[in-house]
Amino acid sequence: MSEHRSFGKCFDFYMRASLAGVTPLCGRDGTQIGDLLCTRTAFKIPSYSETFLNLSKDGRLPVKNLVVEDSNVFYAVPEDSDWRLTHIENRLTRSGELFRRKFNVGISHPVLVQDENNRLHRGVVFDRLEKVRVYLVDSGRTVDVPYGEVLAIPSHHWLLDRKPLAFRFSLEGLPEDFVMTEEEARNMIEYTRGKCMTIKFHHRNYGGFNVSLHIKGAPSASEDDLRDLLLEGRFKGASNPKIADHSSGANGHQAPGRRYKYGFEMASNGLPITCFYCQENGHRAERCWKKKFDTMCK
Repeated sequence: MSEHRSFGKCFDFYMRASLAGVTPLCGRDGTQIGDLLCTRTAFKIPSYSETFLNLSKDGRLPVKNLVVEDSNVFYAVPEDSDWRLTHIENRLTRSGELFRRKFNVGISHPVLVQDENNRLHRGVVFDRLEKVRVYLVDSGRTVDVPYGEVLAIPSHHWLLDRKPLAFRFSLEGLPEDFVMTEEEARNMIEYTRGKCMTIKFHHRNYGGFNVSLHIKGAPSASEDDLRDLLLEGRFKGASNPKIADHSSGANGHQAPGRRYKYGFEMASNGLPITCFYCQENGHRAERCWKKKFDTMCK
């Protein structure tokens, strides 16, 4: 198989599959087959190639802007991706195209977001709460945008063919039944902020890469494996007052993308809340991802 081939037919499919808890039918190379969702318009997942990912001599890739999607699903961008980001944004600015505003956006829809300098950024919708939460697929940042302020990307537009700089991965060796709470996700992101992060690729899965992520606070400091820190429960409990509220994202590295996807909502009696739609514990029906998914696909 060519190293330049994409993992799946579209970025959108894997996000929708994870929301609905669907087990996709995939070929040996990870290409999704036999599902109508593959025809949806969305960003493609970049493939693992040394021409795209500038690996060091020891096979590691420095990354930044870590974002949590699920208990063992993360996004990040390469550390040296600024020049690629500038190229994409400059090409978009020079094109002078006009994009219509979109009020009714669905989860995982590809959109454009305009900043205060009137520059456009590609993104994908992560959540819809008081505002639309958009994950910017080239910078790795997460922003909250008022409804009606996001811009729609037409089908078959060149923006959808250009691979995003962000890539999706999971941690090698983390148990399948591992659950990361919302508090742990916030604490973990706060812990990694400002530190040097490198990942080492192990193998691919249908939705991205399996990697080990190593964190180093200073050149002379010891190196920590993120998987080991999670298994040891190092991020349980908000001992640092700065961790208490991470919703503002002062420097743009917001987490998590979905507030309730990996956490468990608890009733007043201390028991997990049960959703009457999917009969699963941990969330209410109004936040049920299976319900949202079924509604979007009708």
